[in-house]
Amino acid sequence: AKARAAAAAAAAEEEQMHGSASSASGTSTRKISASSSNDDDSASAEETQRKAVKRKEVDTATKIIGRDGRSRKKCSAAGCTNAAQNKGLCKRHGAPIKLCNSDGCNNQVVKG
Repeated sequence: AKARAAAAAAAAEEEQMHGSASSASGTSTRKISASSSNDDDSASAEETQRKAVKRKEVDTATKIIGRDGRSRKKCSAAGCTNAAQNKGLCKRHGAPIKLCNSDGCNNQVVKG
């Protein structure tokens, strides 16, 4: 019992010496650096640079940007702006559709 009490006292003393940044910030044990509060201009510039998302240059004549941000090929039919699904065509302009190969099943393949 004396050993546990001595260990707890040592831990409490060590916490007081290092400061208790973790109690002010919730569950985080990371200490707040003093340099980030001193240089507000450089810190904010670095922060905005990290937050900026780099977008690729996309050739809009042959590619489109999907909802998820990826660039996809356009349908090769004249005047069509849909994304190509298979063989460079969208479904509307005749992209080959894979069908289920089970006996008597005419459903489209979900994957593959």
